[in-house]
Amino acid sequence: MFAMGGFALWMLIGMLRDKIGFTERFSDRTTAWLASTKRVEAIYTRNHGIFRHAIDAKYEYMVEGRKYTRAHRFFDTTFSGVPRKATVVYQKKRPERAYLESFSGPTKKTPLDVINYPPDNGPLIFLIIGTALFFAVGLQFFFR
Repeated sequence: MFAMGGFALWMLIGMLRDKIGFTERFSDRTTAWLASTKRVEAIYTRNHGIFRHAIDAKYEYMVEGRKYTRAHRFFDTTFSGVPRKATVVYQKKRPERAYLESFSGPTKKTPLDVINYPPDNGPLIFLIIGTALFFAVGLQFFFR
């Protein structure tokens, strides 16, 4: 029981240390550039439950003269749709601990982007439904 509790405490301290390492005081940002891309076929994902095509991209960034890499997987896109640069947040003491925060650069939209990421029309739909209900109730009182 003590061993399991000690292991859980050790894991908790490690996760807390990593979380604190990415606070504003202990982290910094830099730009990473696309180094390589590789097409991956037949990826099964839980959220869609289908096989999809993907592109694995590797981004390189420099910190104090040393080169580091981060990888990211883009689903349902082409090689021209992969962003050319990314913003990397890294820990000042350990620059190899990093994550890709945002992507930018020249990209080309594909028809699959429209299918996978529909625009958020929720407020517009509620406005249309509310207006229709308002007029329906108004017409009912008008013709009584």
